[in-house]
Amino acid sequence: MSAPIPEVGAEVSRGSDAAQMRADGQSKASLRRFFLAIAAVMVLLVGSAWVWAVEGRMSFFNPEYPMWLAKFRMVDECAYGDTIIIGDSRAMAGILPDQLGGNVTNLALPGGTPIESYYLLRRMDRCKAYPKRAVISFLPLFLTRVHMYWLRPALYNLMSFEEMEEVRRLSVKLDDPILYSPNRFASALDSVKNYSYHISLPSYYFSAMIAGRFVERRAQNEVELADTLKQRGHHYFGMAPSTAVVPEDGYVKQFKPSPVLNFYMDEMLRKLDAHGVEIDFVGTPVNPGTVEMMSKSVVASFKDYLTSIEHNLPNFHILGDIMLVLPNDSFGDSEHVNPKGAEEWTTAIGSLLDGFTAASQQ
Repeated sequence: MSAPIPEVGAEVSRGSDAAQMRADGQSKASLRRFFLAIAAVMVLLVGSAWVWAVEGRMSFFNPEYPMWLAKFRMVDECAYGDTIIIGDSRAMAGILPDQLGGNVTNLALPGGTPIESYYLLRRMDRCKAYPKRAVISFLPLFLTRVHMYWLRPALYNLMSFEEMEEVRRLSVKLDDPILYSPNRFASALDSVKNYSYHISLPSYYFSAMIAGRFVERRAQNEVELADTLKQRGHHYFGMAPSTAVVPEDGYVKQFKPSPVLNFYMDEMLRKLDAHGVEIDFVGTPVNPGTVEMMSKSVVASFKDYLTSIEHNLPNFHILGDIMLVLPNDSFGDSEHVNPKGAEEWTTAIGSLLDGFTAASQQ
């Protein structure tokens, strides 16, 4: 019997299948290499961003970063002198250390609250001595809300993970949702959030890196750091010749301190009092429109709040009015005094301090 003659079409088909399989294999290998290359690039980019989030902050953060950094550096070096200023950006812009005389350091933090001020002061425990006097200035608003905690101390990594955890646990204990959820399950997730800030997860920094074009702000920030250190913590903000704009403070209708902020205000004052520091509260400047707009009950409640502290802490004293009214041409923006206003406010504080010292010596 003769062998069957293979069909020509079948050979061609089998050959085509083999070629197609080889082509498919090559395509899959190419795709694998492509995706591996993409993954490697992504890992490299994320890794580089992570390193830059830790090491390159002076290169991309806005100028408030070196201002905060200067305050923490002065405390870490125990270079705060005999008198310190505690408050927010209004006190930072408005109280001139050189004009007050003596060895004065302005430790007021832009956007800061008693939370950050307390942890800044706690670093003084590493030093040989606390200052002799603390001048404190806050408006009612800064005991009722927080708007810079995540954008400043957390993002700048100036509060440790352990410190942020203390704030979180306190929020649960006091049932205060101002920063963290008071719910225990949700609070556990907040702990993860704290840790992600602690390790400088790069996703938090991408927008700042892009805004600063990754490297363009270093020169400016080095100047800001050197200037803030040279000026003993003072730095101007608004520089307009005058403004009558009413800030958020004027629209507060009720003074009800946040339990968390109240706790840290109390802890901060008690720490200073325990170290024998004289604590002088001075009123923050506001323009006439703010006083007219602000609820009288807010002013009265805030005064009662401060008076209660004065009754309970031997070294705490309210000097002058709880708010200082300055004309519109003393303000560089709705919140901050300009150089004229800073000179006026510092002069007023100097007179109050001298008057209190003279009275206490009689």
